[in-house]
Amino acid sequence: MNWRIFNQISQLAPKSIAGCSTLVAAVILLVLLPVSVWSVDQFGQPGLWSSTVAAIVCFVSAVAAIIVARALTATPNAVAGVLLSILIRTGGPLLAAVLLPRFFPILEQGRFFAVLLPLYMVTLFVETLVSVSLVEHPKTELTPLDESEKRSGVS
Repeated sequence: MNWRIFNQISQLAPKSIAGCSTLVAAVILLVLLPVSVWSVDQFGQPGLWSSTVAAIVCFVSAVAAIIVARALTATPNAVAGVLLSILIRTGGPLLAAVLLPRFFPILEQGRFFAVLLPLYMVTLFVETLVSVSLVEHPKTELTPLDESEKRSGVS
């Protein structure tokens, strides 16, 4: 995989949490329009409720994951922060898909999971790019191994 392209794309993303949240919201709104049109056409008013709630769930999960990733990446707990952000960005929509239709039958009538899935996939992609851009890379340069390290297997 060509990592330079991925790095160039992630460098275009905003560096502040507010900027990242705005970008995520803009992308969700762009995707929400065709998803809402489809869900209203298929399911009527329950489809509109489902698409609106799905957009809110995806936005809140993505912003929470961005905040956690940003807060913990510059600390010694960076790995825990990334894992926690993955749990938040995956767990929020998953729990919503399982629990909300049980408590709100209108969401079940609007096929909440079918509406949540496209919004989640697009939000996941954008939030991942944004999270990568927020990670502070170490300032040290990697140096090639000298011959003695190569022979001894030290890396």
